[in-house]
Amino acid sequence: KWDKLDTYEKEEINKNIKNELKQYQWVNVLRISALNKKNITQISKSIKDVEDQLHTRIGTSELNIKFRELWIKNPPHPFRGKRAKLKYVTQYSSYPPEFSFKLSSRIPKNYQMFIENNIRQNFNMKNICFKVKINA
Repeated sequence: KWDKLDTYEKEEINKNIKNELKQYQWVNVLRISALNKKNITQISKSIKDVEDQLHTRIGTSELNIKFRELWIKNPPHPFRGKRAKLKYVTQYSSYPPEFSFKLSSRIPKNYQMFIENNIRQNFNMKNICFKVKINA
């Protein structure tokens, strides 16, 4: 009953959502009211956006160019004494999108999250879950 809440309660719920879903900041949260018909049209728009993002196909050359630039600007820290080199990146599936990174050695977990965030930002996959497979 979102429409029955006062401003303070709404802010508290928003804070709780952000705290509980820290790793899933990319999730789109819709606040609707069937009674007032508020944001009902947003549901179908959001579904369409998610559907479009799930069908996204990115070329291997485009992925490699973007991630080689990223690797040069912000390389991963050495993992167990070895610095990973990027060999190539490819998207091997869509719906849901799945990406494969071929590396010379392993990378830290925080850099894997950094890679996922860059895919979200650079390739308009802000509201979906996708898989990233790291092959070292």
